Amino acid sequence: MKLLLTLLLVATMVEESAARQLPALTPCGYDHVAEVIKGKKDNIVTCYGLSSGKHVDWNLQFGGRFPDAVGYCPDVSTNQPCSPGSMGMAFVPERVADTVSKITINPTMLGDHLLPVQGGRLMCFNRNSPSTAWCDLDYIVPAKANCSVRAGTPASPFSLIARCDIYAGASSHRGRYLCEWLQRGPVTSTFFSRWYVKTHGEHECVVHARALPTVTGKYYYTVILVPGRIKYALGTLDIIRPAVPSLSGCKGPNKIILEYSTVNCTCSTENIGKPPGRLQFVRFGKGTLNLGDFGVKSITFSLFLYREDHLSTQFRCEVIWAERIVGSVERFLLHPRE
Repeated sequence: MKLLLTLLLVATMVEESAARQLPALTPCGYDHVAEVIKGKKDNIVTCYGLSSGKHVDWNLQFGGRFPDAVGYCPDVSTNQPCSPGSMGMAFVPERVADTVSKITINPTMLGDHLLPVQGGRLMCFNRNSPSTAWCDLDYIVPAKANCSVRAGTPASPFSLIARCDIYAGASSHRGRYLCEWLQRGPVTSTFFSRWYVKTHGEHECVVHARALPTVTGKYYYTVILVPGRIKYALGTLDIIRPAVPSLSGCKGPNKIILEYSTVNCTCSTENIGKPPGRLQFVRFGKGTLNLGDFGVKSITFSLFLYREDHLSTQFRCEVIWAERIVGSVERFLLHPRE
């Protein structure tokens, strides 16, 4: 009986915990910051997950001060309107639903007194409740940039080069200068980098050495710049994986090659890939014997074999690309001349 009562008590506590709503703010990004855009008169922050049938308060703390009451919404059952607080019409609250409230921030109403939105913390809570939702405010000038994406440079042909030259953008919240790069296609990924100052207030955000995808297909690239979450569609890249290369033309009868003779072989592939790779011919124990230019689908080589070459008659043709594409290994028998 005691066990049954205990189980019922635990189940009741779990149900009550699941039913209990905790307030949260949106938008309040990955770094717990809501952006207030310069000149924009309707920056909206929404508080949801409020308790039903209770008053809602909005507070703002900045500059080490005690929190200022910037908005108040009575219980919806009273049919009373919401009221702005100490910041007047710069912060205007609204009761959207019984469990949802929002506040509209108009920085132009603050004049030159921008500290509340440059370094303020906005809070929403039910009156007499210990649970508070909060976001730091970031007063921003949205980023503007020229952005592009391409595959490689002569020095690094199989790297993704993504770049934004940023000529505007400012944030009152330190450390929020971020580039979020999005890759969609057969392989989808998200990666991040940060702005850094170049000269005269200009900035740039560059991805230098990220490996290209190695799965064939069309890839679409986008960058989102913070502050402002400004999105730029950068363009597309077509990635084509090279075909496996083959070695031909140098096989004698039964793969036998006589000492002190020359073999002429061809290393080739039907598809050199995109961006184009390069062929190379490798001799085991001797390293690379021939390396083709980028985009060339066939290379030939001549090799004079001595009696001392008996231990290194194993060869391979391969494509150097974003990854190494290895063809089959060929081994020849070196016979003495009679």
